[in-house]
Amino acid sequence: MVKHITELVAAGCSDPAIETFCNATMTQCEKAESKLCGAAKRSSAAECTACLADHLVELSAAGCTDANDAAFCQSQ
Repeated sequence: MVKHITELVAAGCSDPAIETFCNATMTQCEKAESKLCGAAKRSSAAECTACLADHLVELSAAGCTDANDAAFCQSQ
């Protein structure tokens, strides 16, 4: 993991995010949110929210709720 820390930081991964990934505790919803809207989240909360709206069907299928989506765009 230390080998790729530069890439992880550049991708906007925080220590808690890295810890979650390493412990494989991410829910299907969290994985979908990160995959589909991780870049938008790093841009702005407004872009993140718009991205989640654009992917509503996929996120719903992954078990995401409005509360999950709100928390995703607000977390850093």
